[in-house]
Amino acid sequence: MKKLLPFYLLCAALAAAAYVLLSAHTEWTLFPYTKVLELLFGLHFTYSGTAYEAIGSAVVITRSCSGLNLFLSTYAILVIGFLHRAKNRRLLPLLYFISAVAIAFIVTLARIIVSLPFAESPHFKLIHTVISLCVFFGTGLLVYSLTQKITDKMIGGHTREKAV
Repeated sequence: MKKLLPFYLLCAALAAAAYVLLSAHTEWTLFPYTKVLELLFGLHFTYSGTAYEAIGSAVVITRSCSGLNLFLSTYAILVIGFLHRAKNRRLLPLLYFISAVAIAFIVTLARIIVSLPFAESPHFKLIHTVISLCVFFGTGLLVYSLTQKITDKMIGGHTREKAV
């Protein structure tokens, strides 16, 4: 455990710095999502100071749509679940960080897109929350499972016994 402590502290510092920085700058945290939605759906957004609002539509992208919580949970899954198994750990915190950012962006964008048809619904908040929970839980399971398989192949098998 002592050998891993510096790696865990580095990972925690990276995650905390990213969270604080991106939380403080909602405008540019959400900007990439609005650009993709503009390209895919022709929506045009304006920034209101706290959120991006689509002109002539009920679509609003707020800080809660940024994927920061998904990034943190994905990063935690990767670090806590797999850092201890690696032989060469030097670049893993950065690799896990980049992977978590990419996964969070793609999954969050998909979650926003899936929610778009419900934007006008009076039950949008509930529908969006249910979609979010399903997507986030599924993403956590998928990230863990895929990383488990990749790690097992890289280290030549695994030491845990299969359930009967």
